[in-house]
Amino acid sequence: MKSIVAFLLFMCLGIVVHAQIANTKWTGNLMVPDPAAVNLSFKADVFEVYLAEGNQLLETMTFKVSGDTLILRKTSGGSPCPDGSTFTLKYAIQGEQLMLTLHADDCAERAASFTKEPFTKVKE
Repeated sequence: MKSIVAFLLFMCLGIVVHAQIANTKWTGNLMVPDPAAVNLSFKADVFEVYLAEGNQLLETMTFKVSGDTLILRKTSGGSPCPDGSTFTLKYAIQGEQLMLTLHADDCAERAASFTKEPFTKVKE
């Protein structure tokens, strides 16, 4: 009985954490390869990165949330990382700020794109 209750609590926590980032938009900077203003869009399970100037779509990925970790898989885009490649980011939301920290990525070009600067929530 205790294991069923623990499992249900874990599942509810996972849904709450996913809901925290799903359907949000953020603005900040990435190195692509030079510093550039970008907009991040988290939908239900799709993550898109847009160049702020001209709103040009740079990358499309799927994402899943596991605790404080985003598991991302590239589906299309202009980076030299192959479609289907995966990487993980640690994330934290504090008020209107999103911190993304690279956890693991085999694609060096993508790994070098993340800065220590927070992203700011876009209010719609």
